[in-house]
Amino acid sequence: MTQETRLHIGTTPWDWSAVREGPGISEQARTAEQYGFDSFWLPESHFSGGRSVPAPLLLLAAAAAATSRIELGCVSYLLPIRNAVLAAEEIAVLDRLSEGRLILGLGRGIAPAMFEAFGIDAGDKRELFAQRLQQIRDLWQADGALGLAPLPLQTPEPRLWAAALGPKALQQIASLGLPYLASPLESSDLLAQNLAAYRRNAPAEAVRITPIMRTVFIAESSRAGKALEEVLARQLRAAGKFADQQIEDVAIIGSAESVHARIDLYREALGMTHLILRAGLPGVSAIEELDSACKLLEMFSQPNTDVDAIHR
Repeated sequence: MTQETRLHIGTTPWDWSAVREGPGISEQARTAEQYGFDSFWLPESHFSGGRSVPAPLLLLAAAAAATSRIELGCVSYLLPIRNAVLAAEEIAVLDRLSEGRLILGLGRGIAPAMFEAFGIDAGDKRELFAQRLQQIRDLWQADGALGLAPLPLQTPEPRLWAAALGPKALQQIASLGLPYLASPLESSDLLAQNLAAYRRNAPAEAVRITPIMRTVFIAESSRAGKALEEVLARQLRAAGKFADQQIEDVAIIGSAESVHARIDLYREALGMTHLILRAGLPGVSAIEELDSACKLLEMFSQPNTDVDAIHR
């Protein structure tokens, strides 16, 4: 496999109890780097109890200070709720702090309660998304009126991707020339439809990047794999709008051979270039999840470190 066709593999935290603490995030990012992951990702969420991540850039700054090579990403940095000047400055500072390792996945948000709390009409989110993005890009121009400093290390801007749910969102990010970061709860069939619609309107440079988030786990036995699928299926049913999906539509669980085959299918059928593991599986210990990840990295020729050596 050549460098140009190599699958880039990233991960979210596997221990979500540590997300609330900078040191915990730092340790997980450092471990992900030792394993050979290409990237380490955090979402943004508000008013979600123990799963809230209201300030992902601050946590990624802690991860940046603890690492030197791994790329650092935000799955969905919510533009509509932000002041464009502050966002442009904070993103630039983090890109400098991480020495250009930032990938910023942009989002609009979906929770009505969040928009209400920030004093924003949810119906304006797409307009505000485009407006904030343009303002931020203008501020990053070296000859901008405000003379923003520092500017991002990556030029002309950090790598910007965008999450999207629904035809209007897909059309918008295609028109803005942003790579499409697919939801982890979109079925394979829906993904194929959305990617086709997106690629009809997006520029060639954007469609060269196809990042997809998925739950992936290499099970020691078919019984263990089925048990995990049942737990995940219960969670999926509790997710409301995604309740009618089958677990195999949004998760890749099974033997090493079956996982490899299904990932290959994602690459061939959907053109996946980046796989972001949705880690932190229920009922799975950190050592089990990291062991599965290590096997996955070996499959796709990623450098890795022995699991036990990391935890000695």
